[in-house]
Amino acid sequence: MRKLLFRNKDYVKYIVLTRTRTGSTMLAHKLSSHKNVKEHYEYYKSLRGRSLEDIWNDIFNGYSKQVKAVGFKVHYNHPAEA
Repeated sequence: MRKLLFRNKDYVKYIVLTRTRTGSTMLAHKLSSHKNVKEHYEYYKSLRGRSLEDIWNDIFNGYSKQVKAVGFKVHYNHPAEA
């Protein structure tokens, strides 16, 4: 994995864990509209040959100092391969 220098890792990590048809997409869009939030939506939906740890490290890697919160939404039946 590539190591990023001078990147901020001092931010809130969050997960929106939910069932389908609960308004989680609307919530994710609202979160992503904030300039200090990095929202990854359903990044965890499919593993595509990657380990859960690889995905976690990819999502919660360093970001610019402006980013204060980073997260994603996941449904109870994700990842699909599990």
